[in-house]
Amino acid sequence: MTYSNLMKQMLMASIDELSQTPENFAVHPDKDFTRNRKIGFHDFLLLLLTMEDDCLREELYHFFGRTDETPSKAAFYHQRAKLKDNALWELLQNYRYICKDVPMDFISETFTEYLLSLRIVRIVIAPGIYENLITNLPDIEFDMDDLKELYHLRWTQENAYRDLKYPLCLKAFHSKKYTYIVQEVFARAIRPNRTFCRQARFKLPMSFCYR
Repeated sequence: MTYSNLMKQMLMASIDELSQTPENFAVHPDKDFTRNRKIGFHDFLLLLLTMEDDCLREELYHFFGRTDETPSKAAFYHQRAKLKDNALWELLQNYRYICKDVPMDFISETFTEYLLSLRIVRIVIAPGIYENLITNLPDIEFDMDDLKELYHLRWTQENAYRDLKYPLCLKAFHSKKYTYIVQEVFARAIRPNRTFCRQARFKLPMSFCYR
C-alpha cells in the first residue's frame, strides 16, 4: 500500500468514526441527521472535503454525478445548517499526525511569567536592504551567517500560505455566512497531507531574490 493510500484510509476511517455518533456534531442532536437523506452525515463531510472553487451546483454534480437524483442546492444548505463547527475540527484533530506529547512545563498556573533572554541581530539581505531579527538562539552556536541562512530558509514557510491558498481554493467559498466559511476552511485544512503527498513526486523549481 502506498503512503498516499494509507493516508486516505486513515481519513476515511476518521470520517467513519465520526459518522457513528452524528448527534455529537449536530446543532439539534435530537433530530438532526436522524433521517435518511440524499446527503447524509458521512457524505456531507466527504462533500465538504472535495469542494473546490466551482459553483455549488457543479460541486454537487462532481460529487453525486449529473443525474436526476443529484441533491438540490436547497438540500445542501439544509444539511449544512445542521452541522456544528466541532465536526470538522474533530476530524482535523483525528486525521493529522503530530506529536502532541510535548511538555510545556515552563509556564503553569502558579508561574504565569517566564524570563526570556533575546538578542537582536541586523543582517544584510541585499544591497541597501536590512532585516532586523529577534531571536533566543545563542550567538556561540548561531552566528550572523547562520541566522542569515535560517532567514533565507524561512521563505519556503512564508510562501507556504500562498501554496496552500490556491491549491486548497481558500480564495473562494460557497457562502458569506461566517459559520459556513469556517466549515470550508477546516475542510480544506484537512487536505494538505494528500495535496503535498501528490506534489512530492515532482520537484518544483524555486528561486529567491538573494542567497
